Amino acid sequence: MFFLRASVKPAIILDAPMKEAQKVKGGNNLNLYANIEGVPTPKVTWFHKDAELKSSNGISIDTKDTFTGLTIKGSTAKHSGTYKLVAENVAGKAETEFNVTVRGKIVEVTIVLCNLIQVYTGFCHQ
Repeated sequence: MFFLRASVKPAIILDAPMKEAQKVKGGNNLNLYANIEGVPTPKVTWFHKDAELKSSNGISIDTKDTFTGLTIKGSTAKHSGTYKLVAENVAGKAETEFNVTVRGKIVEVTIVLCNLIQVYTGFCHQ
């Protein structure tokens, strides 16, 4: 009796919105996701600025079957940059990148401007 064990190189499939540059308002959650194919099931790893990400402190990585998602709660400007998703198995590797820009909150700008006004005039009403 013979068994044939097939291996299929990983593939990363992105929905249309994930193919675009991601723009997030500061304080909102950053959500990146993709579908993954491959046999055997690929190992999935997320990176930000070449540093591997793990679930902790507001970062959640959810990978089940053919889906993977990365959520960062309460994003700030430090979360801007390039995110890389790597899917790997014995047949090979696939990777894709997401470009993310987190824009600051208007509230933060108002506070900074108010502080400047207070320095020069001694008064600021928020």
